[in-house]
Amino acid sequence: VELWLRLAELQLLAARPANAEQLAQRAIVMAGSRADWQRRGWLIVADAREARGDREEAERIRFQWRSYRG
Repeated sequence: VELWLRLAELQLLAARPANAEQLAQRAIVMAGSRADWQRRGWLIVADAREARGDREEAERIRFQWRSYRG
């Protein structure tokens, strides 16, 4: 899961938000009950959505996951 998350972050840095979101979604599914991995994945999804112009959805995701404790 760490690898998928890191690859997603690299895709964001490379200005490929669609690829970043896809990788992050895969990591979220594989994270199982690991809330820390789920949280990190969802925050990557939020960054990808914002990069694609969906600021409102990005903020909704961030609001939900920034305070998530598992």
